[in-house]
Amino acid sequence: MKKISIITALLTAAVTAQAQDLTTPLKQGSSLELGFRIFAITVCMYLIGTFIITIVKLVLDYQLKSRMIDRGFSEGDISRFFKPGNTAIRNTALKWFAVLAGVGFGLTIVTLSQPVGLHSLAIMAFCISAAFLVYAQFIKRSDT
Repeated sequence: MKKISIITALLTAAVTAQAQDLTTPLKQGSSLELGFRIFAITVCMYLIGTFIITIVKLVLDYQLKSRMIDRGFSEGDISRFFKPGNTAIRNTALKWFAVLAGVGFGLTIVTLSQPVGLHSLAIMAFCISAAFLVYAQFIKRSDT
């Protein structure tokens, strides 16, 4: 039930974001283009929502672990309570943070360097690759 309500809210938000003037319907192009825009907005909202939920889960797990340690639980009890592989979830969240930050930084630079052209794609490619490089360096340092 929870997933259905979230999907319905996301679709409603995507349709609302594409609200148009009634005098000139589909001014931007065909209905296929409109459908693609709605799909892209929905996917972006899903990715951002998943990122936020993952970060909140990691923070709450950390707080729960620290409270369990303060109350005197043994290491065996704590390790049985929390599944191993939590670092994979943390690394995935960090990767998405790096990618979204790179995209945001790239879009900011593209906006400042008008007009939009082929150089905009190069700027976006370099920003996203720099974000992945920062993520790779962070993973390399955390493994050692």
